[in-house]
Amino acid sequence: AEAAAPLAQPRPTNAPPQQPAAVPSSASSIAVASLSDPAHPLADARFANALAAQLLSRARADPASLIPALERRASRFSGRDYRDEDDVGPPRAGGGRASVRTVRTQEGAAAVHDCIAFLRSQPPLSPVMPSAGLQCAAEDLALDIGPRGATGHVGMDGSTSSDRVERYGQWHRTRASVMHFGKVAAGVAAGAALENILLSLLIDDGDEARQHRATLFDPELACMGAAIADHASYGAVLVLEFAAEYDEDGQRIMARTGGGRGRGDSHAPKHARESDSGLAHSAAGAPRPTRPPPTTTGGEMVCGACGKPITIGSFIEVPSDTGGVQLERFHTRCFTCARCGAQIGGDSGGFHKEGMNNVCNPCYANHVAKRCVACSKPVMNTVLTALGGAWHEECFKCERCAAPLARGEAKFFKGDSGKFPRCTKCVSRARPSGVAFVV
Repeated sequence: AEAAAPLAQPRPTNAPPQQPAAVPSSASSIAVASLSDPAHPLADARFANALAAQLLSRARADPASLIPALERRASRFSGRDYRDEDDVGPPRAGGGRASVRTVRTQEGAAAVHDCIAFLRSQPPLSPVMPSAGLQCAAEDLALDIGPRGATGHVGMDGSTSSDRVERYGQWHRTRASVMHFGKVAAGVAAGAALENILLSLLIDDGDEARQHRATLFDPELACMGAAIADHASYGAVLVLEFAAEYDEDGQRIMARTGGGRGRGDSHAPKHARESDSGLAHSAAGAPRPTRPPPTTTGGEMVCGACGKPITIGSFIEVPSDTGGVQLERFHTRCFTCARCGAQIGGDSGGFHKEGMNNVCNPCYANHVAKRCVACSKPVMNTVLTALGGAWHEECFKCERCAAPLARGEAKFFKGDSGKFPRCTKCVSRARPSGVAFVV
């Protein structure tokens, strides 16, 4: 693991990235999943990032929940040899038994029992939040070293983990990086594959300091980005980037991902897969109206962004831009801002419509919302229109006595400047100049 702290207090680290031990020839017939195949769930970079954060958050919130899986692992050891019964090859010709991957470890079951003891005493921690910027940084390295079969935290361009993290934002207080090398067997569900990797990192076989485990359960590290990609030597590489705090640069992230599922233009050599964007953007970065696909197909719920079925887990419903009572439905991971690409929710709060696109509150306030004539701040919700401008209801008041004028259809008069209203009690002339309507 590579870790970084403030420059005045560097965090010591000397553990190499976790790599698998030699695998006996009995595993040679086991099929390996291709993470470059768009049909594989983990080929969706945003989904992989969100799933990894979800699994780690669940482990941090309830450390003991991992113990049953670890106890099963411990029972599969023979000395230092581990039989991975979740990684089974096809049946042999003539009806013979399927091959099972066997891995020679350094410590055997002792490291697993050490992890179980740690989890029993570990208090719950707050969850980690998936970060699009940290995901991009992790993906830059995964797509750099994967095709070359390389290892280590330094990219082919000489970039360090800190360099890549700072491409897409600014980290604060402390940050850390973790890598795992090992194949993902074909046919293993995405969640099970990532959970197996998480367990391996927590066991941290061969590292007396258990630095991977310490990083995953570091209470300071609240933001995370994950990326997994094919690896020419070890089958797959998972890169995890962490930070205590991380201020994302939305424009750089958008330029990197194109607003899609990730795998966009990278600072790494051009091994990246094409972006699969659900939204179209002009050269200037402003969204172009793009109508999403239907949200029902033969009674099946379909995501309004990616067009794929919504089968399990939580989803989001929003009123359709066609009006009426029709609803659009989205995978939680797909409900993103059309301007900055960030997932809507959490720190971004709610959203507004810009044409047919969904825009997060910060982007709507900065780029779309009308400015109040009185206070110059964006008018986010109820917009009152009067005297040729937009107003907050609470800001539309008499320029002399400050009496509110936004209740119902309040008659008002132009003030001396012609820009602000005046109530009937304060006006010197008896002719009203307009009526304020709330829209």
